[in-house]
Amino acid sequence: MHDQFSHNEPFIFLDDEHDSATRYYSKPIDIICARSSDEIDHAFAKLTDYHFQGYYLAGFASYELGLWLEPKLRPLLKESYDTPFIHFGVFKDYTQTIPADLLYSSK
Repeated sequence: MHDQFSHNEPFIFLDDEHDSATRYYSKPIDIICARSSDEIDHAFAKLTDYHFQGYYLAGFASYELGLWLEPKLRPLLKESYDTPFIHFGVFKDYTQTIPADLLYSSK
């Protein structure tokens, strides 16, 4: 079986089945990742700064980040997990034109 996705650079493809909107973000100018709990404040500061500069932010916040966000739950927080707490790309723009090799084919 061959790899359907041939892109080597980071990208994010969002497909909203509710309103059929798609967004394809590519060529990030930065990637913000917090792999340990002591990196979270810095990651949020960078995300906020980029947001106010007008950049698009696309990525994810892990479920475990909730332990850090809720002070009562912080004692349950481990220093790090297999999945980053925060992982976002910073993009100048997006397109609604999706590269054909990213689209699913049953063939």
